[in-house]
Amino acid sequence: LVAALRRHLPDDALLFTDVSASEHLAAESYRVGRPRTYFNPVDNQSMGWSIPAAIGAQQVVGNRLVATLTG
Repeated sequence: LVAALRRHLPDDALLFTDVSASEHLAAESYRVGRPRTYFNPVDNQSMGWSIPAAIGAQQVVGNRLVATLTG
């Protein structure tokens, strides 16, 4: 799933990962295309943080693609 996501997202897309096993998989296999485009939880974030974070980011970046890996 993470590899397919990387193939379909443009390099300037923002990806937010949630607190789960998918976070660890993405950290190991998601190739970051540009600085400040990959966001993962640190310091014991609560589950579900990536959804509102992605919504907020979409409001800021306008027409760039924003995705979240949740669950």
